[in-house]
Amino acid sequence: MRLGSWGADMSPREVANFLTSCVDLGCKDIDLADIYGDHSVNKLIGQALAIAPELKRSCNFIAKIGVARKCAAFPARKINFYDSSDQALKTAFENTLRDLNVESVQTLMIHRFDYLTDFHALARCVGDILASGKAKNFGISNCNLSICSAIGDILPVSSNQIQLSLAHPTPVLTGDASHFSKLGLDVMAWSPLGAGTLLDAKESRVFKKAERIAKKYDVSVPEIFFAWVYKCPSTRPVTGSSKIERIKQAASARDIELTHEEWYQLLEASRARGVD
Repeated sequence: MRLGSWGADMSPREVANFLTSCVDLGCKDIDLADIYGDHSVNKLIGQALAIAPELKRSCNFIAKIGVARKCAAFPARKINFYDSSDQALKTAFENTLRDLNVESVQTLMIHRFDYLTDFHALARCVGDILASGKAKNFGISNCNLSICSAIGDILPVSSNQIQLSLAHPTPVLTGDASHFSKLGLDVMAWSPLGAGTLLDAKESRVFKKAERIAKKYDVSVPEIFFAWVYKCPSTRPVTGSSKIERIKQAASARDIELTHEEWYQLLEASRARGVD
């Protein structure tokens, strides 16, 4: 998300080097959306793949579509809105493949649930894409349990991206995150560091608790926050960072086994109250 104009504004060569470093760390799933960088990041990735075509074989691209964003690329739009109509999705997906310079992606995702969704039309559209082999899997993003279940009745849903961190533990507290795991979904937690707020608040109760636990495991505080996310069933963090050091922390946190008590200590610190 932050490789282009929304963040680091990298060159295609820099992006190619960054992706290569991610793959070397075992981080091969690359989360993308057509709106990132106001519709510029997919093209940037495509240019990077032209420089390093071997990345097409080693990376698994996740392509999110379904958000119509008002920006320079679409000056006629007056507002941001969601559009999962048949033609809108087909056009957005074909544009994604063209911009990425690939023939297929690992996972096609609906970025946000369109309140005007025609479920039967969605099933036909996504079904056609899956049958064509241009996407190997279908996922959803930012969908609650009821929407997830409704879509799951008509399509094989493999994953759901949700906002989840110690700064936003709501899906854990409601039980939705566990239910997604029960359904066999790959739960992808975006903003696992609370958009940086967990690290900025160094005097906060949760930061100080993470700092103490980090000393026990001889790791950094960000790794503890990532480890908290990994501890949630079937869940892994999605980091939008353009900093390879942050990717290294997310990768190394996979090996940290927080105890149940430590996980709840961090939750308690983030909520300023414990469980009953």
